[in-house]
Amino acid sequence: MEDLTTRTSRHALFKADHQIWGIVILLACISILAVYSTSSVMAYIKKNGDMSFYIMHHIGTLLIGLAALVIFYLIPSHTLNLLSSVCMAGAIGLLLLTPIFGLNENEAIRRISLIGFTFQTSDAAKVAVAIFLARQLSAKRNSLGDWRTVFRIFLPVLIAVALIFPFNFSTAALLFASALTVMYFGQVRFWHLCKIAGVAGGLAVLFIGLALLCHTAGIKNPVIDKVTHRVETWVNRVERFGGNAQDGEAEDTSLTTDYQAIQAELAIATGGLTGKGFGHSTLRYALPHPYSDFIYAIIIEETGIVGGLAVLVLYIWFFFRVKRIVKRCDRTFPAFLAIGLAVNILYQAFMHMGVAVGVFPVTGQTLPFVSMGGSSLLFTGMSFGIILRISREVERRKEKSLQETTGDEPAAGPDPIPNVEYEQATV
Repeated sequence: MEDLTTRTSRHALFKADHQIWGIVILLACISILAVYSTSSVMAYIKKNGDMSFYIMHHIGTLLIGLAALVIFYLIPSHTLNLLSSVCMAGAIGLLLLTPIFGLNENEAIRRISLIGFTFQTSDAAKVAVAIFLARQLSAKRNSLGDWRTVFRIFLPVLIAVALIFPFNFSTAALLFASALTVMYFGQVRFWHLCKIAGVAGGLAVLFIGLALLCHTAGIKNPVIDKVTHRVETWVNRVERFGGNAQDGEAEDTSLTTDYQAIQAELAIATGGLTGKGFGHSTLRYALPHPYSDFIYAIIIEETGIVGGLAVLVLYIWFFFRVKRIVKRCDRTFPAFLAIGLAVNILYQAFMHMGVAVGVFPVTGQTLPFVSMGGSSLLFTGMSFGIILRISREVERRKEKSLQETTGDEPAAGPDPIPNVEYEQATV
């Protein structure tokens, strides 16, 4: 049998979209520099002077993310198409198990441990939802004008969002917005999308109202207590963000969201145009989780507005490269899948950066493929791998078409793409 190295070479990994590859490498380099700068002091204090402890762990996790990229690049998109329902069922199953067997961190249960590996199940759900929606929109393209069909397509997504919602409002909101965006690209009627948003909004308001009612009525239960605590946290964050909080209101953590937001804004304000220089951040000592939740603020403090804009441009550039791939797709499933995964990454990046600059309330979203965090790096790597695979398949189809026209020999690259029938893409 061929070893993995030979197979990877034969699949011409680096013949996928070169610019997306460049973005991935740049983000990885930025990640290593930023995480080292923000975690070295913590490592020195907690690991008896070993300042490299956390960065070495992060580099190992980053390599796992890159390995996931390579593995998912080797998987043809039509295989993901066939496994879409399995992926969605698996994601919902993990989300159901999370409140029961998950780890309680800061009064929120978001992670689960399987076979010694701890990961955030909502990260897996993001990829699964993108695959599932791409399949459904492709398969039922001719009946998307029917509201019942659209609702049946979206129902599993709504279930996933509802399972994430109680302990991770921001991720549930991002996943919901990403799913609606993909359906918009899938040419679902805007009125249908409004009705879905109305149903979801009504359920969210009902949930929050019941949680607050249980708290007011003094109903005691371990699960209810955790849920009501999270609801109070959301309300406090929004009120503080809007400047409507009253003195004496409960804080949601030992370090208030006011404190976190102020320190992030100070980091950005003191960075100036060109920053203080790599490793010279002073606010990293004050900001909670500067290596994950607020890494963008530290990047601006050390590299200035110039560095912050450069990171922003990388994500926008990535999205436009994906749009170019989508426009060149002649099949609907890979087109919808690529745009779904790209929107997930873009929205999360915008949310993280928006929190740092004070546009959004504090949420705890990581910066994709930059912040320290195992499951985020893993599933973002998967997403990059799938997108790169789709870009290579698009190029391979064009090469094959050209070969049929000119009679030339096939160029080196992935195995010929199976003749799987999809409807023509019009995205």
